[in-house]
Amino acid sequence: MGAMDADRALSGQVAPKEKLPKSTSVRMLPYDERNYLLLVLERSHEVILSGGKSFIKPCGWSLPGGRLKRRADGRPRETHDHAIERELKQEASYEAGIKKVIAKIEDKERNHDIIIFEGRDLRPCRITQEEPDIIDVGWFNPRSIFGSAENPLSVKLRSEKLGESFPVYRRHVNWIQGIFKK
Repeated sequence: MGAMDADRALSGQVAPKEKLPKSTSVRMLPYDERNYLLLVLERSHEVILSGGKSFIKPCGWSLPGGRLKRRADGRPRETHDHAIERELKQEASYEAGIKKVIAKIEDKERNHDIIIFEGRDLRPCRITQEEPDIIDVGWFNPRSIFGSAENPLSVKLRSEKLGESFPVYRRHVNWIQGIFKK
C-alpha cells in the first residue's frame, strides 16, 4: 500500500475503484459470390464478462466473431485482424481473402468496443481448434434478416443440419440492418 493509500485508509477515505480495461470484440459480415451472408449457430452457453459477471446466452444465429484474447493485466494479446481471422476459422472453417473494418460500435455501458469487418473472397480452410459453442453454419440472403414490418428485430432462420429454425441475436440483426441501410 502506498503512502497516499495509507493516508486515505487512516482518514476513512475510500480509494477510487480501479477502472477495468475496455474489452473488445470483433465480428464479421462474410459474403460469398452471391452476396449471401455466412452466420454461425451458437449453442446456449455461459458468457463471462470482463467485470466477472456472467449470463446464459440462448441458442441463436450470429455473425462469426468473439472477444480478443487478453493478457493477465488486461492488455490485448492479439490484433483485431488476428482475432477475426482466428474466430472465422474456429467458428466457420473459412478464411477471408479480403477483409476491411466497416464499423466500430462503442458500448459505454459495458465498457466494450465491437469492431465489425466485411469479409470477401471466402475459402474453406482446415482448422486446428474447433469452437465447441458452434453447432451449425449457414449462408443466408441478407434480405431474410430484415424480419417482418410488425417486428423487424424478430428474425428466425432455419438450420438445415438440425431441421428447425432459430432466432438471429437481436444485436446482430441491428448491426446487419444498420449496415445495409447505409
